[in-house]
Amino acid sequence: MILTTLFYPLVGFSSTPLLPADSPTLKPTLVQLRQTVSLHYNFTPHIPLELLRRKLGKISYQPIQYMRAAQVSFAYLTVAHKIERAPHEFDVAWSDKSLSWKLSHDEGRALLPEDKSLMGIIGPDGIYLVDGNHKSLTSLYFGAKTAPIFLKEDLSLNDNGTPRTIEDFRTLMKQRGHVFLTKMDETELDWTPLLDQMENDPNRHFISLITAKLKIKIKNDGQVKIKNRRGSDEPVLIKIGRDIEFFELMLSRRLHHAGLHYEDRFGNHPPKNFIAIAARLLWDMQEAGDPFLKKILMFPEPRHLSTEQLEELLEKFFKENPKTCEAFLTNPDSYF
Repeated sequence: MILTTLFYPLVGFSSTPLLPADSPTLKPTLVQLRQTVSLHYNFTPHIPLELLRRKLGKISYQPIQYMRAAQVSFAYLTVAHKIERAPHEFDVAWSDKSLSWKLSHDEGRALLPEDKSLMGIIGPDGIYLVDGNHKSLTSLYFGAKTAPIFLKEDLSLNDNGTPRTIEDFRTLMKQRGHVFLTKMDETELDWTPLLDQMENDPNRHFISLITAKLKIKIKNDGQVKIKNRRGSDEPVLIKIGRDIEFFELMLSRRLHHAGLHYEDRFGNHPPKNFIAIAARLLWDMQEAGDPFLKKILMFPEPRHLSTEQLEELLEKFFKENPKTCEAFLTNPDSYF
């Protein structure tokens, strides 16, 4: 049975009466989440480029108002899960005195500690988030003013040091694959939306539920050691490090294209038949030669694997895909 879900439009909510956005709930609805984020997010394209360039290649706290999405979609369920865990994970608490959330990082301005940093590219009109969109939305929900971010690259300047135009910057970002512009209905946007204007894609959350996320080390003899493991205990997909940009969205779109649509009402517990259908669809696409899926270790059904079994499978995978292995050794955080 093919399952379907509603497509939330890529629009703001200014025409909808605001709910009490600053109420101390850890279980907001999608509408409450959107409205609260919009209330706290005041994007400005006028960023202090010289100051940001001094932080290039480092993690620093920066105003979230400088940041914008590099993709068209987010997953409400993923943000909702982060919000529910925030008091324990980020030491955030509601203050009845100030009627706001009390934050513990960057002198009370940030929800996230430095080891939970976002990743961004400096452009002429903002910092583009290539990793951490969900953490930025979670931060905004709690009223954070800043977030820790690793500025990986500055594309606001041409090679000769002159300012790059916004048009040239957008062309370059597209050429390098740093933006994801395909909506769930397979239409293409001309450019990325702001953080509070992304569409909700439940498939993106589903992909995270069937993925084991690993940090690994490859020794000189090809032996693989898993340093950290989280995510699914019975994965269909294996994600290593920060992997390819837009890993989940690339997989989500393939399921949408095949007519398979996850629903928010399933939460964190997808039906077994849905998992089975999705796993077989992705496996068949890989077997048919999908060039993106060929670079991913995956299984035709969920697999319960020990750490030792995963290490053996990864060693075999890298031996059969030497270019992927070489790319990983060159840049283990983003190797595609």
